Amino acid sequence: MESQNKQIIYHGSNVAVEQPQIRVFGHYKDFGYGFYCTRLEQQAKKWAMTKSPGHIVSVYQYDENFKGLQKKLFPDMTDEWLDFVASCRRGIEHQYDIVEGPMADDQIWDYVEDFVAGNISREAFWALARFKHPTHQIVFCTPEALQSITYQENYEIGGNVTEHTANDAATYLRFRMDIDYWLEEVSWNGEVYEFFDGNDSLNEWKQEWKELIIDNMFELLIDVRTGKISNWPQGKTASFRTVKIVDTGEYTLLNAEKKRICGYTGYVPECLSIEEKGWGDYLEFEVGSNGIIYNWKFGQNEIEEFMENIR
Repeated sequence: MESQNKQIIYHGSNVAVEQPQIRVFGHYKDFGYGFYCTRLEQQAKKWAMTKSPGHIVSVYQYDENFKGLQKKLFPDMTDEWLDFVASCRRGIEHQYDIVEGPMADDQIWDYVEDFVAGNISREAFWALARFKHPTHQIVFCTPEALQSITYQENYEIGGNVTEHTANDAATYLRFRMDIDYWLEEVSWNGEVYEFFDGNDSLNEWKQEWKELIIDNMFELLIDVRTGKISNWPQGKTASFRTVKIVDTGEYTLLNAEKKRICGYTGYVPECLSIEEKGWGDYLEFEVGSNGIIYNWKFGQNEIEEFMENIR
């Protein structure tokens, strides 16, 4: 999951890419030549599925505060974005180290090609693209830009992970999220904290529970058989009640060696909404001083629901 300045990004290919490179060949691309990634895991999976023989998603941590880089951000599809893409697709180079912005679906790119070729006007492009839904891409255009990303792991997709194989192989469930998203009251070790981004209570909590925070990201590593949190600070208790997460959580099944089996970023799985139904938005569980989640259950129903969130 993401911290405030370090973001998780993904690259889809037919091989694992531990050492990204900038390859200047082939057709001109949307933001110029470079190493293309996305913040959207599902988008990277789609990229990987267009490759063969393998379908591999590589995962990186991107330091947004890396110094000395020229960046260009397009928050939305605008005339400026369209002109920039048209320029890049004509082979005109730009001066940026990193470019980030929307990546439209295949149909919109047909409209882009028509616009670049002069077959349709700007007004016609926006009329055609109006009801389409762009996704996301970030491209690292220079060797200096590549220094801002750090390889984390990779995994293969392609439908080979089933409920049965996941259930047999899974030893841990890793839950991660950016704690700055929390806007709730949470009871930790008998003390109630009101979490609001940047306030004193949240900062005090970060210090008190620093064992669970890595790069401003809150992480629990849960034994799926017992519900014991392996990285839990001994002797402390916590109550997660109506802690709103929505789609900001990252949930990953790991094997005994803590290698990824499968996972997703999105709604809260039912196994973490124990005391009350969370409707995919809320954490609802309590942790005892021994680090065990009360009333933990991770059986066939929970596996099936978890896998459904991946599809």
